[in-house]
Amino acid sequence: MQRQHLRAISRAPGSGLLHRLPDAVVTFDREWRYVFMNRQAEINHRCRPGELLGRCVWDVFPEGRELETYRRFMRALDTQQEDVFDEYLPMFGRWYEQRLFPSPHGLTVVARDITDWLELREEHAQLASRLAALEAAAPASAVHETTRHAIVREPAVQPDEDDERPLRIIVTMFPKPGKRDEMIGRFRNGQALLDALQESGALSTELQVADDPNGPLVVTILWDSAAKYALWTSHPQRRSSLEEVAPLAEEVCIERYEVVRLVTTDRGR
Repeated sequence: MQRQHLRAISRAPGSGLLHRLPDAVVTFDREWRYVFMNRQAEINHRCRPGELLGRCVWDVFPEGRELETYRRFMRALDTQQEDVFDEYLPMFGRWYEQRLFPSPHGLTVVARDITDWLELREEHAQLASRLAALEAAAPASAVHETTRHAIVREPAVQPDEDDERPLRIIVTMFPKPGKRDEMIGRFRNGQALLDALQESGALSTELQVADDPNGPLVVTILWDSAAKYALWTSHPQRRSSLEEVAPLAEEVCIERYEVVRLVTTDRGR
């Protein structure tokens, strides 16, 4: 009877949405028995639907008692305080960001697999270390500017009034976990920045968002001339925008490309 009751809970109204989430969602009762698992949780556990319902998680994974996860779960249920933390779970072989939502009846855990993101961040850190070593060896070739939080990397540039060649600037921003949507929103609502860019000689500005929800944001700006972009690098609005992005980004990379030939088409003809 108990297993039938637990199966009924998993099929309750509203559970369909949870089954479509990319994050694993698991609910335990106060005896640490599985009460609900969405499909992603079942995939992570490599179990059939309903197979673990009614079983104690610490019996299924006794090694879990040695993890920080065990202490955090117990504390959340005891204090009824929400919590969030990252930990490598050896039973799954992956890193997870775990969000804990306690109630008087038990604990719900929303776990997001952040393994790929952590590996990517490590690659970025290694690349940043190598770039820093190159900058130290050849300081004239690049500028390393550190804001409050983010690392901003861009080639050195000097104003040149005689340089009238168009220039394309590509800004690649690597958001911190959970900050991607806020970064997109700031760009969409950043009318002051867009107005300042246009007044300074920017012909077009475009934000590109990767399909990967953990991927970078790319801003592409076409400048009327390299000389105007060189003046923009000291514009107060540029500095203000970088300071706004800094708390949201792990790293900001700025690249310059000379536009050898600019071709436009008029489709209305």
